[in-house]
Amino acid sequence: MINAFNKASTQHRLHFNSKLTPEIKNKIKLRNQIRRTWQTTKDPSLKSQLKKLNNTIKSLIQTHKNSKWEQYTDSLSDNNKKYWKKVKSMRAQHTNIPPLEKDADNIAISPADKAEAIADCWKHQFEQNPNMSHEFTNNLIASETNNYLATPHVNFNYNITAQEIIEFINTLDPHKATGHDKINNNMIRHLPLKFIWWLISDKPIVPWSISGRHNSLNVAHHLFSEIDIHREYGYGRRITVYHQG
Repeated sequence: MINAFNKASTQHRLHFNSKLTPEIKNKIKLRNQIRRTWQTTKDPSLKSQLKKLNNTIKSLIQTHKNSKWEQYTDSLSDNNKKYWKKVKSMRAQHTNIPPLEKDADNIAISPADKAEAIADCWKHQFEQNPNMSHEFTNNLIASETNNYLATPHVNFNYNITAQEIIEFINTLDPHKATGHDKINNNMIRHLPLKFIWWLISDKPIVPWSISGRHNSLNVAHHLFSEIDIHREYGYGRRITVYHQG
């Protein structure tokens, strides 16, 4: 697994020899010895000497890398094809995708295998589910339904007065977002009194067109449902039902 990851997740590096010189290696070795001694003795003079060596080593390494890079670019200038190929590889944005797990026993390492693994993943996600039954959910729905039917309930058959509707409308937040019916609270707060009387009457007192009456019934349904929920119901339970597709 580690070898596959290292093989597929290569980092973008400059392909030229940048090994450190013996002089730099000796200074690094001396720096490490001084650090170990200072950690034991806590001598201030060793601390200052350690800082100077760190700065010197850092400067020498930077100079060495610049020199190697200049030698590398000079070698590329003789071959125009290699030169522009290197420029293109350095300016391009490299995205290294780690190895992908195709299944329990196979791992996609090469770019072609990774592309196939991603394509198969999307293909399986958009396939139609052949088994739509969910035993746990079906049992939960059946249990909740049976418990509800077996429990005695009180039917609240009463008439809502116009004063109750007006008092409830005054408590609505005008800045609240709309629901699926696209009816906001600001619209309900500006309902005319004549419309409120029409809501609680058995027969309409104003002739309505088909579309106008449909929209009015939506407002009435929204309003009555809100009043009933705030008055009689204190809690609810959400049950997930799986649909095809």
